[in-house]
Order: sequence, then structure tokens, then C-alpha cells
Amino acid sequence: MRTSSAPGFDPDTLGDILEHGEQIELRHDIDFDPTCALEMAKFETACRVRATFYFMVRGPYNSFSPDNTEIIRRIRSLGHEIGLHVELGLPREAETPVWLLRRACTSELRLAVAGHADCVGGKVSFHAPPRSVYWRTVPGFEHALSPRWEGRYLADSRGVWKEDPLAYISEKLERGERPQILLHPEWWFWPSERADRQREIEAGKP
Repeated sequence: MRTSSAPGFDPDTLGDILEHGEQIELRHDIDFDPTCALEMAKFETACRVRATFYFMVRGPYNSFSPDNTEIIRRIRSLGHEIGLHVELGLPREAETPVWLLRRACTSELRLAVAGHADCVGGKVSFHAPPRSVYWRTVPGFEHALSPRWEGRYLADSRGVWKEDPLAYISEKLERGERPQILLHPEWWFWPSERADRQREIEAGKP
């Protein structure tokens, strides 16, 4: 397992996070590289942990290519769930009425079912969403940032942690709360040089 050189992205940290697998809601947004998602799925299966993997149907990779279709099927066969990672293409400050979110999810789901009918369910997450998307209900879909996760969500977005993940998990569990942890497989399974280059790019985005 090759990991980024950034703090908090090493095999020991990942293993320690997965030790809490039954106590946390674990999810993965696949932003760049489905092969990393498969590596994460295999690692988690070896740790007897299950997660939800959110794939794009419009993005920097083709989820319908033969290789990526096989990756999605293999992840599903390992016992993990497959959801949709929806790209709205809106700026951070954009308003997002519920009808727009539902229409975007419905459109993406229609495409996904056409290519991965036996794999994809109604779970959705949004890629780099406007702030108005957070803690919203999307009728007909299980939204990863629905109101029930407000105050109980930590992500490694852009390849950095806002808080120490292990301390965060421990604090929430001590309070009797189930936290949601978002891990992007690329930060954990890309070679360190590639992850660090992408981290620099992400840091420059609004």
C-alpha cells in the first residue's frame, strides 16, 4: 500500500479508522481514479468493514468503460454499496433549490442504471457542492449530507484533515453519536508524488 506523504494519510491511520468500522458511517467519493476505489474496497473487506462508494457518471473518468464497469462490479461483489457522486457544476455560493437537486440526481441515476443496473441504488453525494447543499433533504434519494449528519461529519477533502480523524471519532463515540467519515481513496492509494501534486491543485480551488 503506497500512501501520500501528507500527515494523517498512512496505513496505520487508515487501519485505526477502520477499527471503528461498525460504529461509523463510512463513505468514499471517487473523484479521480476508480482503481484506488477497488484497492480501498479490498483493504476494507480484509478488515471486515463495509462502506458506500460514490462514482461519477460524468467526470474525469468513464465509469462505463469495461475496466471501470468491472471495478464497480467487483466492489459490489465484496459487499460494499454503490452510490452516485453527482457533479452540479455550480459555484460554492450558488443557491440550490430542492427541485434542482432532485432533477440532477434523477438524471444521473437514469444514466447509471443504464450501465450498472444491478449495482446502483438511490444513495447520492455531491462533488464539491455549493454550501447550500449541506444538510439538505433530497426527496427520493438518500443524500450523504442530509440533516441527520450535521455536526457529525468529517472528510479528508482536498487531501487535508480539518481535525484529527481518530480524535474526532473517539469524541463522537464517547458522546454516543455515530459520525460519518468521508475518505477519498486517491489520497490513500496514489503514489505520494501524485497525491501531493493533486493536493496542490485542490488547494488553489475556490
